[in-house]
Amino acid sequence: MGDGADRRVVKKEIIEAAHDLYAREELAHYRFVYASQLHVRAAGAEKADIIDTLVLGKSVRVIQRNKAWTEVEYLNDVSGELRTGWVSSRYLHKFVR
Repeated sequence: MGDGADRRVVKKEIIEAAHDLYAREELAHYRFVYASQLHVRAAGAEKADIIDTLVLGKSVRVIQRNKAWTEVEYLNDVSGELRTGWVSSRYLHKFVR
């Protein structure tokens, strides 16, 4: 990914697009990936198996948090199915302006 200025621009564009489409209340339980790639794991631990990878801007629904890990639900872009898994919370961002 580019420098910090590019990341801020991308973040702002993602947030603005979400607010154009959804009410704030609808976005309360959703986050978006704020990393170029984010591994989805079978459990909330760094040594857990990687079961998928999410990309910058992908939106996910928060199911629960466990310290530094968040269980999320997301739509797999390839299969079209809803999947769940655990991701590092530090790479998720709220849809806040």
